[in-house]
Amino acid sequence: MINLLFNNFLNYFKYVVFLFLFWLSINTGSKYINLAYTDQHINIYNINLIRSILPYFFILFYFLFLKKYKKNFISNTDMVLNLFLVYGIFQILGLLYYLDNMYEHYWAICLISLIFFFNWVDQVQDERLLNFIFLINKIAVILIFTIFISIAIKDNFFSKEILYNSQAMNSLFNDEHTPRSSGLSRMGLIIFIFFNSFYFANIHKKIFCFSILIINIIIISIFLLLQSRGVILSFALIFILINFIYKFNSIKHRCVYFFLIIIIPVILSIMYPAIKNYAKKEIAIKLELREDMFGAANTSGGLNSKLISFSNNRIIAWDFLLQVFFYGDINQHMKKTVKISGYDTGAFKFKNKKNLLTGYGPQADRHFMYNNTYSGASNIVMGPFGYHASNGYIYSLISSGIIGLVAFITLNFIIFFKIVKIIFKHQIQYLNTRPYLTASILCIIFLQIRLLYENSFAIYGVDLFILLSSYLIIQREFKKIIN
Repeated sequence: MINLLFNNFLNYFKYVVFLFLFWLSINTGSKYINLAYTDQHINIYNINLIRSILPYFFILFYFLFLKKYKKNFISNTDMVLNLFLVYGIFQILGLLYYLDNMYEHYWAICLISLIFFFNWVDQVQDERLLNFIFLINKIAVILIFTIFISIAIKDNFFSKEILYNSQAMNSLFNDEHTPRSSGLSRMGLIIFIFFNSFYFANIHKKIFCFSILIINIIIISIFLLLQSRGVILSFALIFILINFIYKFNSIKHRCVYFFLIIIIPVILSIMYPAIKNYAKKEIAIKLELREDMFGAANTSGGLNSKLISFSNNRIIAWDFLLQVFFYGDINQHMKKTVKISGYDTGAFKFKNKKNLLTGYGPQADRHFMYNNTYSGASNIVMGPFGYHASNGYIYSLISSGIIGLVAFITLNFIIFFKIVKIIFKHQIQYLNTRPYLTASILCIIFLQIRLLYENSFAIYGVDLFILLSSYLIIQREFKKIIN
């Protein structure tokens, strides 16, 4: 096994190098190529500048040295990758329409660069390479999750705060914010899906499976403690799908699995504050919940008010952005809501003309929502309703217009259709033996659910890496079915 991995690594070294460079570029941003941006820490700024432009270098490499792959690009490229390319191009066209905030082209270029990379990988027609890229991405996620959750728990263990409010999640690393609870929870669920697929593929290897179950119990306990509502709801849906996709040995096995994956993590997450208090020699035991965990239930008003509370103002943010996109301004009711929140409605920077077809360019949601007129506001969330769309479809509409939204919806529909086709075409026993395939299916289903409450893979980042590496595995399996 070790020799096989080593030989694969040597054969695929060039792909690993470029993938590593893409991972290095994450958690930087367009501000480093903005000439108006200033930073006191010049050395850190230079490091982050180099990291941020790494995807540009791959585009140069692609066009200079991969001539056989760029030739007939459109005809040789998968439809989903082509639609992602269209989506990125229309974001750039949205910027060109206004010639404003041009440095935000960074996000579209990074997206397009990553599409070129995965097109290169796809054209090799090597199933082991696809699995290897998928594995490297998962290792990267595991490393990032392990490092930052360890720091967060260490910081939180002797404090009175719940893990969700750990100060470590508000800290800076290399002058950039570290992953917060929702990001770490997302990584935790992806890791669970990955390990869980190997559990069912090796269901008769007791020691191996026992080790995986221990790891997954810990991971699930952690993201329950992080109390990201979107991830917890997604986990519930993924658990239902697990019972549908995988084959269990017996009813007893199914019940034991439920107890280990659901009941024990719930117990551990409840025990965590008691363990903290025992370490601090305190007797008090209480259930630690974030203030807004069940805020919707305690909210006065009708169903709409409860939904707004549960969504943490996301519904208002979506309404705000849709008004700005279609009308170029916000209505009187929204202005009243903004004033009640303590912000000046005249501080928003809306465009003086609409662009429904190609939108307003990458990060347009942040530019529209930015408002720093409330003195008591967080220095992280610069606006009355957050600082981004928190919905991948609304983000795609704002950034790339109606045409970009159509392309984005279409590519998601194609991916989902292929997943459904694979699940219903294959026998459950077959899916059990294909851990990379089943992990890819569940990862994409989770990310498509996450798209409803976060920007997710609508923008360049970890989610897009996971989605594209998962999709290529699914696409290859789909080709086997139709052939």
